[in-house]
Amino acid sequence: MKKKKPNNITIKIISIVFAVIMWTYVMSEMNPQIDKEIKNVKVDILNLESVEQSGLVLMDPKEATIDVKVTGRRNDLVNITNTDIIAQVDVRGYSEGVNKVPVEVKGPDELEIIDFTPKQILFKFDQIIQKQLPVTIKTIGKVADSYSLGKFQLSPSSVIVKGPRSWVNSVNTVTITVDVNELSSDLNTSLPLKPINDKGEEVGTVEVNPNVVNVNVPILPVKIVSVEPQLKGEPLKDFKITSVIVNPTVVKIKGRKEVLDKIESIKTQPVDISYTISNIKREIPLQIPQGVEVIGDAQNPVVRVGIEEILDKEIKINVEDISLRNKQDNLGVEIIEPLQEISVNVKGIESKIQNLSSEDISLYLDLEGLTKGEYEVSIKNESIYGIDDININPKKLKIVLKNVTDEEENQTENDS
Repeated sequence: MKKKKPNNITIKIISIVFAVIMWTYVMSEMNPQIDKEIKNVKVDILNLESVEQSGLVLMDPKEATIDVKVTGRRNDLVNITNTDIIAQVDVRGYSEGVNKVPVEVKGPDELEIIDFTPKQILFKFDQIIQKQLPVTIKTIGKVADSYSLGKFQLSPSSVIVKGPRSWVNSVNTVTITVDVNELSSDLNTSLPLKPINDKGEEVGTVEVNPNVVNVNVPILPVKIVSVEPQLKGEPLKDFKITSVIVNPTVVKIKGRKEVLDKIESIKTQPVDISYTISNIKREIPLQIPQGVEVIGDAQNPVVRVGIEEILDKEIKINVEDISLRNKQDNLGVEIIEPLQEISVNVKGIESKIQNLSSEDISLYLDLEGLTKGEYEVSIKNESIYGIDDININPKKLKIVLKNVTDEEENQTENDS
């Protein structure tokens, strides 16, 4: 009787099982399953061009990375780096502002992605806008003595600033810098433009169109001229203008030489004093001639007009206080009218009249050319500042001029 041989299929199955057990053992002990963290995996940004076609621009972040945790056999992981991991975000369809965009991660087939962080990235998009701004001029240096800057002429005088909304809105001014040091003649040049924010910093992330301007800088001679106050009307009756003062009395002006040569003074606009009874103080604009500009803060000088009431006053003067002028030394004077006092009526502004006394009035007789004899001589007075009218009563005195020897003889006879 023949002995049965073992079944080949069974042997094969047992062999396979044994092999699997051995492979599992070897893999577990010699090439185990491990986890690995891969840092700084670059995130690729997809469809950015579609965002730009929508008039948007990516502001932040320009680049992004994530950290990825993978698992696999040690032999498979040993040489894995961050370049073997693919991380992507798709920004198609997002709008202006801050958007959360999910991250998609892929790795080699022999690895498994366990986790990654962050899973979403915040992307900020700005709309591309533009705005028009005037060109602002900044000067450095000082022009030559006796010269001043005229009005700058720019072409163009305004420009377009274009770029992301947040950057464009941060631009306060678009400036050019002009060096005018020691200039004594006009300057014509082209200069680059700089967009500047409120911190005085240049905003380099926007576009300025055009990026240069043509500049004409007039350099004008300077001249000092007097200021002439002008009045209109008259004060109320029995009131008088006593003073007109302007401050400043001179101003600096600038202009073309042919214009300045014809100007010696600048008048103010008229100050209306019609029916006024008191002092006036006003800021009055200047009548600035065409082609001339006033330098500094003297556009509206202060004009002061003094106005006082006119008063009458009567003052008595003793006859003996009347002085004699131009009398011949050999003559004596006798007043033959029985007067003790002369009445003087004065008329003038209040500040002069109210404190006026007899000591302020000087009356005299002018005896120029008179010889011995009897005369009627006019009483004269010294002029007094601020007094418009002096009326003396009587206006004349009767006097007798005698030789001094005759007076002495008569005196001797009277004594006898």
